Amino acid sequence: MKISRKQSLYITSVLIALVLGFALAVWLFQTKSQVDITAFTVAVLSGVISLVALFIALQTYISIDSVNNITKMEGNILDNEYYVTSIPEFIETYPHATESSLREAILRELKLKLKSHSRTAVDFADTLQAMIDILVLFPAMGLSKNAEAAAAIKSLVADMKNKAADFQAISKGNSIQIQQAVRLFEAVCEYQGLASSGDGALNKRVSQTNGLLKVRGPVLRNPVSATVYHNYLGLYYRKCRFTQGL
Repeated sequence: MKISRKQSLYITSVLIALVLGFALAVWLFQTKSQVDITAFTVAVLSGVISLVALFIALQTYISIDSVNNITKMEGNILDNEYYVTSIPEFIETYPHATESSLREAILRELKLKLKSHSRTAVDFADTLQAMIDILVLFPAMGLSKNAEAAAAIKSLVADMKNKAADFQAISKGNSIQIQQAVRLFEAVCEYQGLASSGDGALNKRVSQTNGLLKVRGPVLRNPVSATVYHNYLGLYYRKCRFTQGL
């Protein structure tokens, strides 16, 4: 468990108090010959026990506060019913002229967000929404043409699932939106692989690729996430129709 700055200050303060208290007690015992050894021992032990109890109480308080900060989801972007994104902003953010440069830039940023900007549930929700927003650029990244990029996407999805599982282990109450956002991202990536399949293997791939059917669409409150879901679900049904010759 990583110790925060606040926790380190509390720990340092308590340790300093313990050392000073012990030093004062020793000084009093050495300078005052009339101090009874039994009374001195009881007093020192009582002081030490009190300070240890204070330390444990402070640690408990800090731990509860830390867990609350990590798991709270109030105001998270996945629940924002008025959230919108901007395609021109994407174009300005990624002015790359080739598939490879665009792919490297996007994958690098997604890895950074997932690793360094997902410490709390709200931060992780922001990261998930950013990843869903960027799905609009995935067809231009040429993922199906590059085995290394496809492997990077699989690794990214695995990291997302692990992070989501960590938050669910701490608090299940806030996991539904996070879980569905992860499923949506994974399902869209899965569909991208399906769309690039050859005709020979397409029927089998369609029957196996059902990730979009596992996403609970009505749970997605964010309009961008809901639009992505319904768009790709429609494309998936269209793909099923043509492969079955209907």
